[in-house]
Amino acid sequence: MKRILALALVALMLAVIVPVYARETEVPAAGETRALPVGMDISDVNAPYITAGGQASTTDFLTAADFAANTVIVINAWDAMCGPCTSEMPAFQQIHEEYQDRGVLVVGVCTTWIGATYAQDYNYLQSMGYTYINVKLESVFTQAFSYYNFLPQTIIVNSEGIVIDIIAGSTNYNGLKSKVEQWLGYYSDTYYDVDFVCGVTGEVFLTQSVHAGYQPTYPSSSEVPQVEGYSFSGWNPSTPPYISGPTTITANYIPRNFFVKFYDSIDGTLIKTKTVPYGSPVEPPTPPVHPGYVFVGWDHDLSCITENLNVYTIYSASGGGDVDGDGEVTAADALIALRASMDMQELTPEQIEQADVDGDGDITAADALLILRMSMGIN
Repeated sequence: MKRILALALVALMLAVIVPVYARETEVPAAGETRALPVGMDISDVNAPYITAGGQASTTDFLTAADFAANTVIVINAWDAMCGPCTSEMPAFQQIHEEYQDRGVLVVGVCTTWIGATYAQDYNYLQSMGYTYINVKLESVFTQAFSYYNFLPQTIIVNSEGIVIDIIAGSTNYNGLKSKVEQWLGYYSDTYYDVDFVCGVTGEVFLTQSVHAGYQPTYPSSSEVPQVEGYSFSGWNPSTPPYISGPTTITANYIPRNFFVKFYDSIDGTLIKTKTVPYGSPVEPPTPPVHPGYVFVGWDHDLSCITENLNVYTIYSASGGGDVDGDGEVTAADALIALRASMDMQELTPEQIEQADVDGDGDITAADALLILRMSMGIN
C-alpha cells in the first residue's frame, strides 16, 4: 500500500495521466493467463456503499447479483484529492444517466490513496450531486486496481464478474462512451449496415455489416470512386466510429483546380492567368485596347471550366462582319466569308475589310466562324 500511495502522489504532482487503452476482441475466461487485471474474476465482491461521514453502509452492498443484473459494469477508482479523478467524474455521471436503463451499471470506488479521507470522498459526491453508486474500497478492488499504481483507473466488467477491459489513466465522455458501446454491442450480437457514400454524387458505393460496438474498416484507395474533376480528400468522420446503429460515412472530395490563361490575339502577350475550381465559371480580364480594332469576345466558353485553357481575344477590324453591307451581321455574312475562303466568291475591297474580322490579312474559315458567332451574339 505504501508503494501504491507513493506512486499515486507522483501521479498527482504530474496532474495528468496519459490514458493507455486496451481493446479485447474476445471476452477473457476467468483465470486465463494475461496481464492483470483483464481476465480477473471479481464476482466475490462485497463492497459496502459509502454513507454520511464516510461510513460503510450496513445494509447496501455491491455484490455479484448487481453484476448479473447488468450487461456492462463500469468501475472507477478515485480519490477526492486527485485532480485528474475529479475532472473525469462528470463523464461517469453522464454515462450513468444515459445508459442505466440499457444494462450499464456505473460504480465509483472511493479510495484514500492520494490523501483524502472517506468522509471527504463522501462530502465531495454530495456537493457535486453525483448519483451513481459509490462504494468503499475492499480487498477485491484493492487487488484489481493494484496492477497500475496510480489514479484514476477504470475497469469494465461483464455480468459474470470478469474484468474484460481497462482504462489505465484519465478518460473523458467520448472515450468512455466508445468503450460502453463497444461492449454493449459485443453482448448484443447485433450487426448494423455502414454505408460509404460518395460526397459528390451522393451514391452508396460500399456497404459493410459491422458488429455493434465495433468499428468499420475504411475502404482502400482503389475502392473509392474516381470522380471527374475532383480529388478524394478523406473521410467524414475522419476516425471510424464505434457502431451503435445504421451509419453513413462520407468520402469527401475537393474540386481540382485548372489554369485559364488569357492571351491577346493581336500581339500574343499573356494578359492574365486565373486558377479556377472544376465546373466553375471564370471572370475574364479586361481586354487590351488596340486602335482600329473592336473587341468582339473570347474564343472559349467561360461558363464551366473543366480543363486547362488558353483563351484568346477576338477582335474585328473597325467592327467588321457586315460583309453584304446590309447594316447588320447575320449568318448570310458568315456564308459569304466562308465562300470567299474557299475561293468560291470574289469580294470587293470593302467586303474584304469587313470579312477579315481577325485582322490577319486573309479571309479564312476562322473569319467565317467569328462572323457566325457575332451574328448569334456569342462572344
